[in-house]
Amino acid sequence: MSAVESDRGPLTFEGLQGLIDAHYRFQLLNAAVKLDLFTVLRTPMTPTALAPALGMAAQPLAILLMGCEELGLVEQTEGCYRSSDVAALALASGAPFDQRPLVRFADEISYPAAARLFEALRDDRNAGLDVLGGEGGTLYARLAGHPERARTFDEMMRTVTRHVTARLLGEIGFPEGGRLLDVGGGACDLAIALAARWPDLAVTVLDLPQVVESARGKVRDAGLEGRIRLQAGDAFDAAFPPCDHLVFAHFLEIWSEARCRSLLRAAARALSPSGGLYLVNMVRPDEGSGGFGVAAASLYFHALASGEGLVRRWRDYEAWLEEHGFVPERRIALTPMHGLIVARRGR
Repeated sequence: MSAVESDRGPLTFEGLQGLIDAHYRFQLLNAAVKLDLFTVLRTPMTPTALAPALGMAAQPLAILLMGCEELGLVEQTEGCYRSSDVAALALASGAPFDQRPLVRFADEISYPAAARLFEALRDDRNAGLDVLGGEGGTLYARLAGHPERARTFDEMMRTVTRHVTARLLGEIGFPEGGRLLDVGGGACDLAIALAARWPDLAVTVLDLPQVVESARGKVRDAGLEGRIRLQAGDAFDAAFPPCDHLVFAHFLEIWSEARCRSLLRAAARALSPSGGLYLVNMVRPDEGSGGFGVAAASLYFHALASGEGLVRRWRDYEAWLEEHGFVPERRIALTPMHGLIVARRGR
């Protein structure tokens, strides 16, 4: 048994009750965020003063505060409530580590889809799409018909990837410039960061037509239309343009092993001799479970995003790279759950 697993401890009846009550825990957090409770409680307030500030009656406010105090979201001293340190840092307006886009994504998209988790596991499909409506076999295809949900998704991804991207820029470099292909580059946040950091780098982003179309304005606003080329297409059907560097960021984890292998074959064909390949994914340790976050992300990929994704181990990606003619050079932890693998195309 790994250290991660042995430190977890046995499930208690209190822990079991917490699982049963989990829907109330999230919905309490969601309600507090919608009410902007944590912004208001940057300044300690009594319930009497807080009720009109939130537009709430006394009893529901008392229940809200009771629950938030139990969850560690607010603290009370001598009858005055204030946001806890974590809530102030992550759940208030203008907070430095604002996680509210993740709460909105859960509320609007992943929480309703989670009601179909049983069907997703039983039927081996992303049954969570059943509650979203629209057309297409993946969440990304369905979002094309739901502009508001697409914006919620983009904000969530930007929040998740912001710190990953910052760490990534400290670990890689392209001072010599060259041609970089970003496959599945989405809203172009990474492409813009790379092009802004290395002026001699020419970046191509390959993604679905509706995705690159929505990203055009961002590239234009960044003043990088001449440096970032947007190529519309399905990564599994479109030919990858020749490149010197190729990035798969937050992309391989979405797909099955067979699809990942097909993407690596396409990368090997597109890359110049000794070209660099950069994989940024959620990763599991080579041994042990990696914690519940790994399971939660895998459930999201399987039950909603694509019906086939999985958080895999470092060694799985490295083995696939070697099988497709790449030489893995470095593995770098970017966050507790995100990792970078740097590889070179073999000669």
